[in-house]
Amino acid sequence: MKKAYDKAMQEKLKTDYHLDIISDVILNQPRKIIFFADTHSKKPIELEVIFGSLKMLGLEDKSSITLDSLVEMIDDDHAYAKVGGRKAYIKGLHEELYSLKSETYLTFPIRTPKGKYWLRYNMVQLKQDPNLFSVFVIDVTKHLSTDEEIFMKTHVDALTGVFNKYTLDYHYGLRYKLDNFHVLFLDIDNFKQFNDIKGHEYGDRFLKEFSNILKDYEGEFNLFYRIGGDEFIGLFFETPAKIKAMAEAILKRVRKLAASYEVSETSLSIGIVQAKQSDDVIRKADKVLYKAKNKGKDQYIYEVES
Repeated sequence: MKKAYDKAMQEKLKTDYHLDIISDVILNQPRKIIFFADTHSKKPIELEVIFGSLKMLGLEDKSSITLDSLVEMIDDDHAYAKVGGRKAYIKGLHEELYSLKSETYLTFPIRTPKGKYWLRYNMVQLKQDPNLFSVFVIDVTKHLSTDEEIFMKTHVDALTGVFNKYTLDYHYGLRYKLDNFHVLFLDIDNFKQFNDIKGHEYGDRFLKEFSNILKDYEGEFNLFYRIGGDEFIGLFFETPAKIKAMAEAILKRVRKLAASYEVSETSLSIGIVQAKQSDDVIRKADKVLYKAKNKGKDQYIYEVES
């Protein structure tokens, strides 16, 4: 219901400021597209352009685009998807975009022939008919690109490129109850001695190459994290046989890496715990790691949480 001051304010804007309430105030956003959607038929949902142009997103200047087409362009190559898990990220977006709730508010990137665009997507149900929606899409690429860079710096180790302790804590809390959960605690043996002999520049290079070895075994949820100078943790969801085979392969490659630096004393120790109760598994893997070190280093020990 319109109130008296609505009309008065419109008149004031027009008289005092020479502004039109629609074109100059409501639509005062150069990087905005407004769509109308009728979802009675459900598929495909057509987003018809009311204001703006699809050219803003590097697309052909058409009168409409299907929601399916927009979804197909969603890009998962960015910091938020990497931290949250790409499959989980895409699945969550799909569920929200097709939920057709009274209001959906999302921010996500798409990739078009003209490049990558971050969109702020707001779908609002019209009061007159629950099957009718207005959809507001704003290009926020400039701001989100900066935000993404900052987000990545807070979640990834700057030297090695693997995730950091902050992300480890986040992922552990999300996934510690999943099946076949293993924690691997890795420590580079005699690394201080390596730095004393070779220098910190070579030490940093060694850490980078070591991390590149670890990255070869990563997957959607199977990930490594640097938590200290030469300490790394892996959260993996694989069968015991696969975990043991991976540990052997990593040890073998680290021996070869150490030999290339001519440092025979440098090796790797790994403590592995298969979670059963999932109770403080990282601390338990740390204890198993020191069993490996006390047994002579350059090996892994695998235990099942009891």
